[in-house]
Amino acid sequence: MRARKLLSERRYASITIHGLGAAIGQAIRLANTVKASLGDRQVESEVSTETITLYDDVISDDPTKDTETQARQNSAIRIKLSLKKQ
Repeated sequence: MRARKLLSERRYASITIHGLGAAIGQAIRLANTVKASLGDRQVESEVSTETITLYDDVISDDPTKDTETQARQNSAIRIKLSLKKQ
């Protein structure tokens, strides 16, 4: 898996995995898989969550009406993984 390779070859000091909405679970599973494959004790993780505003363009079926923009809130997660210094 690419995420594990980037850390294990020490090409990068850390990697950050982002998840938005329904993809939050996948982001957590990916981070846990990377940690398990490298050894939980060798990997540090920093997790933050937030609510972000997304904007949708709503196109009316009526051609005489303008397109409207609607705002909605969505959850997001950011997981930073780094190898512990030895």
